[in-house]
Amino acid sequence: MEDECQKEEERKELEKKQPKINDFDDDKMVGDFVMPCPSQFALGKLKSFSFTELWYFTEEGCSKAQEFLLEDAYGITRVDNLVALKPVTAFKASKNAIPDADLTWRQMNISKNMML
Repeated sequence: MEDECQKEEERKELEKKQPKINDFDDDKMVGDFVMPCPSQFALGKLKSFSFTELWYFTEEGCSKAQEFLLEDAYGITRVDNLVALKPVTAFKASKNAIPDADLTWRQMNISKNMML
């Protein structure tokens, strides 16, 4: 009898520790805007801790990256001793990139926050 009471108390404590799921709101609308992401080239440079121009993180840079995502050009790369296809845009820099010194203050603020 004591074992059953103890098990019941342990079960109740476990239920208290489980996170509670909020109620679902049926009337809430889902947004239809998806924030554009930086190019694969810029993200790859960030992962390798090499210098990346801030232009890739501006609104213009992210929208250009979205345009190039639609291209069907792929290159071969090695991932964990396997051969994989990767978009060519991940291998080369954009010809539209603007040096950091030529960015406006607004572009600098937006790109800084997007990069972080």
